[in-house]
Amino acid sequence: KDVFNYCKKNNIKICSWYIDSVSKEFLTKDKKEKFLSNLEFVDKCFITSSPKIFKKNKYFNKIKFIPNPVDSSIDCLKNFDKVNFTEDNFRGKTCNRLAQLEYLQSSQVINNQLRFNV
Repeated sequence: KDVFNYCKKNNIKICSWYIDSVSKEFLTKDKKEKFLSNLEFVDKCFITSSPKIFKKNKYFNKIKFIPNPVDSSIDCLKNFDKVNFTEDNFRGKTCNRLAQLEYLQSSQVINNQLRFNV
């Protein structure tokens, strides 16, 4: 707790990244209690599953979804080998991402293939 208190006093942000499933069959009672107790100490917690199951928790606003990075040792669908996808996810408002998104939205060539603000 001393480290967390030091960080809070010095305006140092702390985030965590939880890559395990939060579904009922994988998130046992002990794992769930540990996960939820750690939320007290972090500013944000990124999870690779939908955070909706924690909606009633007082720290729900700290939990944010982040896509799971693809790793060939765990990705049985082999998405890392695919070229064409029926859907894609583009998020961002930092660096050049917003300008890139505006360019894509205005492009007549590819606009019929993309859906925005879904």
